[in-house]
Amino acid sequence: MHSPLLRAVTLTAALLPAFAQAAPLTLDQALALATQRSESARSARAGARSAAESARAAGELPDPTLQVGIENLPATGAGAFRTTGDSQTMKRIGIAQEWLSADKRAARRAAAQAASGRDDAQVQVALADARLQTALAYVDAFYAGEVLKLTSLGEHHAHEALAAAQARVASATGSSQESLALASALGMAEDDAAEGR
Repeated sequence: MHSPLLRAVTLTAALLPAFAQAAPLTLDQALALATQRSESARSARAGARSAAESARAAGELPDPTLQVGIENLPATGAGAFRTTGDSQTMKRIGIAQEWLSADKRAARRAAAQAASGRDDAQVQVALADARLQTALAYVDAFYAGEVLKLTSLGEHHAHEALAAAQARVASATGSSQESLALASALGMAEDDAAEGR
């Protein structure tokens, strides 16, 4: 879960709006965007809302139930499937209410509130994880940008040093060995810059 790929995806998701605006994204902005757009945080918030609703309903009596039935309904003969076809057929309708003691309802309410508290903590965990992953990705991106700046600067200096050495060789004040060594150094600097990019 804490892989560099996940950090890169998190930072990319946070940076997409910034690319559209073409303004640099600060760490605080990246953290704010990550907490707003984190799917795990959204999921945790939805779970917390659900648990809060369950906690509210846990202390109430269950809903009453409607009971409807037919007994001894004839299935064959002249009065088949008619409720008036046989004197033994009974129809009933009623409302039932399950009664729970106040202690049992209070225990259910306490359990539901504990679950709601756990889900609230999960929201905070999800937000903290989103912020952590974003911060790590931001640091990785910042480091990569600084590496790119340094390697590009090294490549530029190597070009200048090679040009100066070639000028010294052309004026017969420098050696060809120095020029070859600087050409090799330039190649390594170009490789480093390409890797950084």
